[in-house]
Amino acid sequence: HIAMSLMSSNVNSSGLPMLSGPADQMRLGLSALEGSHGSAPHPIQQMMSSETAWMNKLNSTRRLYGSHMAMRLATEKEIMSRNHRLGGLESSSIGLQTLLGTDTKIDFSDFLNDPMSRPEMPKLTVHSHMEVQLGLL
Repeated sequence: HIAMSLMSSNVNSSGLPMLSGPADQMRLGLSALEGSHGSAPHPIQQMMSSETAWMNKLNSTRRLYGSHMAMRLATEKEIMSRNHRLGGLESSSIGLQTLLGTDTKIDFSDFLNDPMSRPEMPKLTVHSHMEVQLGLL
C-alpha cells in the first residue's frame, strides 16, 4: 500500500513520472532505477533504430518524390555497401556513410571494427590473394 502511494505521488498532472525525492530501493527494489536515463542504449538497439530510421527515410522519400527516388536510394545503398576494391586492399565506405548520414558521428565501429587490425586475419598481398581467387596456388 505504501509503494502504491509513493508511485502515485511521482506522477505529475500531465501524466509524466517525476522524481520527487530519492528512490526507495529497500521498498521498491532496483526496478525503481530502470526508468533513469543514466546509461547509454545497447548497441543492438542503436542498430535497430538506425534501420527503422532508414526505412522511415525511404517511406518519406517515396511519399514526397515518388517510388523511383526511393528505389534509387535503395539501389545506391546496395551498391555502396559492396566492396569496391580487390581483396587485400582496404576498402572505404565513405559513400555509404554519407548516404546513411552516419559520416558526421564517431561510433564504436569507426575505431573498434578495423579489419586490418584483427589478429586472425591473414595479411595477404594483392598478388597472393588474386592467385588464391584464380586457383593458381
